[in-house]
Amino acid sequence: MTAMTQGDTPLRMLRDAVALTARLARWQCTSSSISIVASIVFAGAIILSAQVVGWVADRLILPTLAGEGEVRLSVAGAAGVILLVALWKSSLIVLRRASAAWWQIRSEQRLRHDMVHHQLGLSLRWYSSRSVGDLLSVSSADTKQATSFLAPLPFAIGVVFLLSGAMTVVLRIDVMLGLLAGCTFLLVVIIDGIGSWIAFLQMERVQSHRGDVARVAHESFDGVLTVRALGREAEESARFARSAEQLRTALVRLGRWSTGFRAATDLIPTLGTITILWVATTRAAEGVLSAGDLVTVAYLLSLLVVPTRLIGYLVWDAAGSLAGWRRVAEVLDVDDH
Repeated sequence: MTAMTQGDTPLRMLRDAVALTARLARWQCTSSSISIVASIVFAGAIILSAQVVGWVADRLILPTLAGEGEVRLSVAGAAGVILLVALWKSSLIVLRRASAAWWQIRSEQRLRHDMVHHQLGLSLRWYSSRSVGDLLSVSSADTKQATSFLAPLPFAIGVVFLLSGAMTVVLRIDVMLGLLAGCTFLLVVIIDGIGSWIAFLQMERVQSHRGDVARVAHESFDGVLTVRALGREAEESARFARSAEQLRTALVRLGRWSTGFRAATDLIPTLGTITILWVATTRAAEGVLSAGDLVTVAYLLSLLVVPTRLIGYLVWDAAGSLAGWRRVAEVLDVDDH
């Protein structure tokens, strides 16, 4: 395991995560670029869909409910516009997910290939200091862990643009609502940042314990004849049980932290949305907002709940990926020539 140093801080974790992302993006430039661009355009499609719903409400739904004789928009026209936006969003979802999956899979393959190729060039003297199980764990589990955050990364980048666009739309409609939405999103980001830092510290322990379990298992496999000849089956079983128990304890501790923080980040957007809608309804009743503006804000906030949670998932996944990457980098940086 790459030990935690005194210089480890949340800022350093962020810097290392950005450096890792840039490195993996250079390896798969085409797929990473397509997935990120598709995600940003998808964010624009979501904002556009909210405005289209408000536009349809003002021009078709409300005049129809009010019994006005002249309606400025036909049902077929409204359905056509909504369908076009939906098709646009669907095609972008397929493009984003396919390219992001390709980026993750190919990056994992490239990282594992580089790991194996680098290890084959090292001397036997270095191999004597590392167990086979630990090296297999680094080449397999840690390389997979190091690239696991690439799948949600493009969508999370798009969510940043989505939140910026949504804040612009809400601020344009009403400044008070925009400030409430901004405070809600900022609080979620702060809580996720604290939680991801704690998760990062614990994920390093988890990855280390995984390597220990693999090391003990392979030592037992390699020395099975010696173990049986000396009658040490019980001792080896107990040694493996201790390693497995340490891994289980670390995973349970990580799961408890994750559950607590994610429960908070799931609750805050919901409470914030309820508060914003209550204020928006009050201001609409006072005549400050139109019914179409209220529909736009409500629809936009309903679409932002899940993407906002995704930012939390990304920072937690990035913390785990960075922990795996540090173990991989420890091997890749070895030069014993």
